[in-house]
Amino acid sequence: MKGLPSKKQHASKKTVAIIIVSVIVLIVVSSLVALNFGSNVYRIASPPASSFQTQEWMQYLPSDVTAFRFLNISALTMVSGLFNSSTLMNLDSINMSLTPYDIRYGVEIYSSNGSFIHVMALNESFINYIASSLANQSLLHITYHDVQVYYLSAHPTSGDGGSWLCINKGAIIFSGSKNADLQSVMKVIDANDTTFFNSDVLKIGYLLTSNGKNSLIFSYYAWDANSNNIDIEMRSASNSTPFLDVRTSYHFQTQQDFDLGYDYFLTQILSSARSIFVSPTFLIGQYYYNQDRINSLVSAL
Repeated sequence: MKGLPSKKQHASKKTVAIIIVSVIVLIVVSSLVALNFGSNVYRIASPPASSFQTQEWMQYLPSDVTAFRFLNISALTMVSGLFNSSTLMNLDSINMSLTPYDIRYGVEIYSSNGSFIHVMALNESFINYIASSLANQSLLHITYHDVQVYYLSAHPTSGDGGSWLCINKGAIIFSGSKNADLQSVMKVIDANDTTFFNSDVLKIGYLLTSNGKNSLIFSYYAWDANSNNIDIEMRSASNSTPFLDVRTSYHFQTQQDFDLGYDYFLTQILSSARSIFVSPTFLIGQYYYNQDRINSLVSAL
């Protein structure tokens, strides 16, 4: 009859068991890290383009946009101290000024020809009043697709130089301070809510960047030719109490471009991100900021 194992043998078996368990845990953890590419990097499924839903502000975006920025003015006015001035726009020809509280949202549009167009959406009664007031003035104007486009000698925001302005689709649309660009105003009149977001890449990029939330700020930038073959960048800021949830996404033109640029973007571009999400040919960085950072974010995004 064999004797019972000694305390020494028992301890030895216990040590071996602990080592085996530790190795198994290490393998599992290593597999998870490999799957997620790192402690804060996660693979996520690409949302179907068919789940994309247009937003009202998208109706102003022409197809030749190189950059745009949407600002939810109604929500941003709730942030104390964000707007340094109570006046955002002066319409001297009808002796009227607009404050942030008069505007629902704004869209800033940059076109491929270098022009800059402002869009300021107002409530229906206010926009109708402005339209009738302009029509009663003796202003130089043209008619384009039944829309009256007026020339103002004083720019509505800067006061310097002239500007072409019209009332259309519930908004004031006017050319930026760089030049008085009538053609770009016409392109905004012609646009609809699918003119710009007309490809799966753009739709998926919007879904990944906005993350199903109502954006305080949403912006888009087309990249010039670059070594990483990035073609688009999108940014979004939304409320995520008590923080601001900020996302920046980059799209690589091919999977090969993604594979080649992956390490560089993780270590150089997205190194300060709280979380990084990988979705085929997209990299998305997520950041959290205190609410009082909204001033700097409005400029940065």
